[in-house]
Amino acid sequence: MAHNWEDKLKSASIIAGAGFIVTYLILAVIRMNYPFELEWIEGAIVDSCRWILAGNQLYVAPSIDFVPLNYPPLYFYVSALVMKLIGEGFLAPRLVSIISSIGCMLLIYGMVKRETKNTTAAFLAAAFFAAAYKLCETWYDIAKSDSFHLFLMLAAVYTVRIFKNHWKAIMPSIFLCLAFHTKQSTIFLIAAIAVYFLFYERRFFISYIISIIVLLSGTFLYLYQISDGWYYYYVYMIPQNHLRSDSNYIFFWTKYFLPYLSPILILLIAYSVLRRRVSQIDLQLNTPFYLIVAVGMLLASYLIMLHNVAWANNLMPSIAVVSVLAMICFHDLLKAAHAKSRYLARILWLIILLQFSLFIYLPNQQAPTCEDEQAGYMLLNIIDDIEGDVLVREHGYYSAMVGKPTFAQRMAVLDVMKNEELEFKGIKPADLLRESIVNSIRAKRFGGIITDALHGDPYDHRMITKYYSMLSGESTRQHISGKLSDGGTRQHDNYDSDEGIYESDISFYPITGYQTRPEYVYIKSK
Repeated sequence: MAHNWEDKLKSASIIAGAGFIVTYLILAVIRMNYPFELEWIEGAIVDSCRWILAGNQLYVAPSIDFVPLNYPPLYFYVSALVMKLIGEGFLAPRLVSIISSIGCMLLIYGMVKRETKNTTAAFLAAAFFAAAYKLCETWYDIAKSDSFHLFLMLAAVYTVRIFKNHWKAIMPSIFLCLAFHTKQSTIFLIAAIAVYFLFYERRFFISYIISIIVLLSGTFLYLYQISDGWYYYYVYMIPQNHLRSDSNYIFFWTKYFLPYLSPILILLIAYSVLRRRVSQIDLQLNTPFYLIVAVGMLLASYLIMLHNVAWANNLMPSIAVVSVLAMICFHDLLKAAHAKSRYLARILWLIILLQFSLFIYLPNQQAPTCEDEQAGYMLLNIIDDIEGDVLVREHGYYSAMVGKPTFAQRMAVLDVMKNEELEFKGIKPADLLRESIVNSIRAKRFGGIITDALHGDPYDHRMITKYYSMLSGESTRQHISGKLSDGGTRQHDNYDSDEGIYESDISFYPITGYQTRPEYVYIKSK
């Protein structure tokens, strides 16, 4: 009977894990064709890819026409390549993320299967990662670099374990270089693997250090040269000045790890106490390696999450490595429990089920609604009806969807403007950008301006209304069927007004990330 109960708990765990994987894949398919932003910077990602496909360098001096995001270039170029093959829009970068997230699950499965020779433990590790989709704010499949970055980091970790000759140092170096040129936080994993080689497999240490230095320095010099130095400004200088919040030092653990990962942490603590009694694997290589890698991946999450603008997507490296480490430990604990007591084995399976229960979410809340899509098309009609070019301050790609040029997205602009005292090449890029924006508005370059908020340096409500008339939400909706102009419309001068262009208070907000949407329409004054 006891054995029967264990089988039931095991089956329930496998079914739960499969349910989370299938749910994620279904949501990814549903969401990938959504024609509008799932997260408010997705449009800037698409704009960056289009900028590359137009033959431009990604990193250039900031102007109203384009400001690069402060990310390394690899994800943009890979997504641009896919976009060239399948067409312009959100689908290409989202497809890169979806394939990468599936690749992450396969690598997690492969790591645990290799260490434990147990298919169930490997499957559950991949399922844990899939189940944490909502905990990571449903970031796996959106047009951002995180899944692609994590795939490259996990590939580096996997190659350290599978190769035995000189490729053991070279292959991880290649993947880590690619990962670093996707997100800068890779540096913590680079350091962690160096520590592992130094203390546990020293014969590979020199090869690893030489490989990683040559690859990183060579690619850095190449990117610096072709961008005339602007690569260094955006990717290194700006991120160094991101503000940190003192409250986040504890918040990271109390909001995410303790409430949602306590069962897995219990497994890890139990194994750390009992490992010399229960381990079925080579302690000299396996346990130190994954512990050191875990430290590197946790730092890659933790230190980034300290920034004020960080989001839960940065949990993804931690979730992945904790899933691997926990299921390796679970496998050994389960074997030991079988030798001691079936009751202990049932407790272990209950812990697995408890962990899955903490990941439960409502799938229907993670997909856009028909109302969201209708609101998006209403916005496109407004942009199309405005005569001339339209500056959509926070969502540049929407202009391109109706055949109009796009302009610098506000988040990229803010990154430059918040560093107004930062000098580069003998100039202050913030001053250069402010001049470009202000001069364009003064010259009434745009037929209209659409913003999410009334404030925002250097182009807020007071500045814009010197040259443009602000329409009320009601008057904007009334003119959707015709060409918008300031003639015959009511100018909206109340700076504190929150009346936007949508009748619904909940439609067209992003599914994840910062909650914002286009609200206010300004039309060029006669």
